[in-house]
Amino acid sequence: MREFNLDQLRTLIAVVDLGSLASASSALNLAQPTISLHLKELESKLKVRLLERSRRGVRPTSAGTILIEHAREILAIADRASEAVRSHREGLIGVVRVGASAGLIAHHMPNVLQELAMRRPDIRIELSVTTTATANAMLLGGELDFAFVGASQRQSGLTVIRWREDPLVAYLPADWAVPRRVTAAWLQEQPLLTNEPGSALHHQTLQWFAQAGFLLQPRIALNNGEALKSLVAAGYGAAILPFDPTPGRIPAGIQVRAIAPAMKRSTFLAFKSSQSVAESMRAVGDILRTCGKSQS
Repeated sequence: MREFNLDQLRTLIAVVDLGSLASASSALNLAQPTISLHLKELESKLKVRLLERSRRGVRPTSAGTILIEHAREILAIADRASEAVRSHREGLIGVVRVGASAGLIAHHMPNVLQELAMRRPDIRIELSVTTTATANAMLLGGELDFAFVGASQRQSGLTVIRWREDPLVAYLPADWAVPRRVTAAWLQEQPLLTNEPGSALHHQTLQWFAQAGFLLQPRIALNNGEALKSLVAAGYGAAILPFDPTPGRIPAGIQVRAIAPAMKRSTFLAFKSSQSVAESMRAVGDILRTCGKSQS
């Protein structure tokens, strides 16, 4: 048996609420024969009388009363579903998933999230801690919508744009005697702490030492810049990390020195190349690009 449709339910409710087929016809902007057809189809499909007609108007039968009660709920749900889809299409609501390193989330994402909340309060941002390699895989697998990555290697299916650049500096225990120029030659003789293998910063640090003719052998590797700074402050070793000029970001027990030759860490915004993008994603992408430019 084919089920009844929403138009038939709207017709039934209009007839009962307004008291006549003629009034429902005018309210729904439908011809009266169409109103009659909707009611006849409903009664035929359900095999029960839904309305009683008299000189005083139209009243629902007991079966009609039961159907109308459910019909109002069904139509309310349908209206909410239509409104939700419309809002999603116009970028008013939605969930956008963003991946970034722990350090970037701690240092830069608060400002970005504040901007997103101000300009798009109905879009919820879900953050995931990722490395460049895992972010690329999650983007291609549809698990992320955007990711901040530390390498611009072209990967089929992904679009990558430069987001910001930060100088890399040496974080050193405060009680170390440090030369005026902190070079790879000097650092390779010290206990060194790095980001974990697989991260873009680890790879970049390896290349910096290799260009000076040294093979990097870190004392420890962690994917958490704040944890590395804590170890530096405890005198456990030195680390090369992005410089954060925000007051209070450098823990006590640490001295910061520029490295020679100078090196910068580039951060890129990556997202899946697609011809069709939801408006909420487009809106978030535009805001992320703007935030990156304002922080560079």
